[in-house]
Amino acid sequence: MNASADVIRSHIGYSAWASGLLVKAAGQLRQEELTRDFGTADKSVLGTLVHVFGADRLWLARLKREPANRFPTDADYQLAVLQSDWPALYRQWTEWAAGLTDEDAGADVAYTDMRGNPFRQPLGQLVLHVVNHGTHHRGQVSGFLRTMGYVPPKLDLVFYYRECRLGGAKSPALEFLHSVRRSGAGSQPARASQARSSASVARPTQAEACATSGAIAPRGLKPAPPGFRLPQM
Repeated sequence: MNASADVIRSHIGYSAWASGLLVKAAGQLRQEELTRDFGTADKSVLGTLVHVFGADRLWLARLKREPANRFPTDADYQLAVLQSDWPALYRQWTEWAAGLTDEDAGADVAYTDMRGNPFRQPLGQLVLHVVNHGTHHRGQVSGFLRTMGYVPPKLDLVFYYRECRLGGAKSPALEFLHSVRRSGAGSQPARASQARSSASVARPTQAEACATSGAIAPRGLKPAPPGFRLPQM
């Protein structure tokens, strides 16, 4: 069973949203908390987020038939890299997915894994693999945060859908996309600020916000009270 182009776009938006929440949360940790070794393969909050970032970058290169470097690099292990380069990477994912058709989603993509083994699989399956991979590791990071006494952000897919559906005209996601449209690439805050004086750019629809952004305002970390349990979905 293959995913449709709309499902692909929606899940890319979800992954950007959820990763953005955790990067925001990570920015509130002390350095010793950010790099605390929890004994997992990627060890820490920072290491695990870098692993997801590196995988997102690697798979986009594969899907675009570009040279795919090994991941991650030593230079990636900085929170500042995640705060600047990851949103830019998700914009590349969004731009790439914008023109996909259902036929594209079902077409096979040839690629080689990191050991050089060749494979062919439908594009839609590969994108959902990337999203699922990120979900797995974001869950690990949420567990790390709880272990350190923090309430992690709510990252379930259902919460993303709810925020998209209920965001309305004043949704932070819509406001972000509006500024991105005005500024072109949307990568420089100064450019976005200067462009706000223009009223000629059409506002994005709520559907566009849900499908394309990790821009819904991240919630901050809070200490977990004794006996705290996350609410039921």
